[in-house]
Amino acid sequence: DRRPLDPPPIVMLRLFELTSTSQYDSQEKDISSYENIETSGMLCAVELGPSTSNGAPVSESEIARLTAEILIGSKVAQSNLIKIYSQKSPLFVFADLAVKNLGLFKLRYKFFDLFSAVPGRAINLESECTGGTFCIYSSKEFPGLQESTKLTKVRFHHGDHIDLS
Repeated sequence: DRRPLDPPPIVMLRLFELTSTSQYDSQEKDISSYENIETSGMLCAVELGPSTSNGAPVSESEIARLTAEILIGSKVAQSNLIKIYSQKSPLFVFADLAVKNLGLFKLRYKFFDLFSAVPGRAINLESECTGGTFCIYSSKEFPGLQESTKLTKVRFHHGDHIDLS
């Protein structure tokens, strides 16, 4: 039994340029254009963890177990430069994820850049973030589909295999 995630998780990557203002200080500036940035080696992996009501930390072994046993679908996505909000941005689409169990969960996203890897060494985790809590309902309790988000509709029109509601 599998329950697809709807809307499908989509991660938009934001990159920043660091400039030194002094020996001990630097400033971040949003990169305004991704047109000249090589994005083909950028990957995002997703992991599943339980959502705890008190925000207590969850062990890495529990996250690994849930990801392996009850998260179904493509757990790694490549970036695509897609025009959204009037500029192209790197997006990672997880169009076919589903969860086998009922309950409250969170997804954790980990970003890797294969082209920054040093031969003979492990690939560095560049960044990670955790999404909000979501609920996997039983068929009887399911409240129905919400309208698809603007971002979901944009990805659908760019050819991703996403269901629209």
